[in-house]
Amino acid sequence: MVKNITVKEFRDLLDELGLTHKKCGENTFRMPLPMDDDFEDTLGLSFEVRETKIQAWAAVPGFGVENPRADSLEFCNKWNREKTAPKVYIDKDGDFIAENTIFIDEEVSKDYIKNNFILLSTVAMKSFFEALNRRLNAEYDDYASSYYDDDEDDRFNFFNADDWSGNNGDEEDDISY
Repeated sequence: MVKNITVKEFRDLLDELGLTHKKCGENTFRMPLPMDDDFEDTLGLSFEVRETKIQAWAAVPGFGVENPRADSLEFCNKWNREKTAPKVYIDKDGDFIAENTIFIDEEVSKDYIKNNFILLSTVAMKSFFEALNRRLNAEYDDYASSYYDDDEDDRFNFFNADDWSGNNGDEEDDISY
């Protein structure tokens, strides 16, 4: 049982799991995550170890940045509402970031850290980016149809009064400007 974890102990856990990684900096490890065949980019996963806090994050720089920001934010918000991990957001450059953090404030086993943080983070982040990839590719048309008029490709006109009225377009609102 441990109440904090050293960088060496964390590296040993990565080794026990057979995860290819390299140490980058004093407290940080990076590793590639193998993705499905239809995912063309390499997903990089990073871990930062700080005794009682371990943080994992993943990103693919430039992946999805061509997507309209409102769609990207909606996708992140939906993911965060429906999933426990990872927390996802868009950074200032428009890149999707997936993040997971564990605080060790009680004694836990090293197996707990391996199974409930390292493996969970790996699977959850891979799952997010694979879902995002599907959404941006094959499923994009179905997802986007709620925003785009079939007769026009108006990708930057997201305002629809029915979206804000709460009546789903079934009745008229008294909206004055």
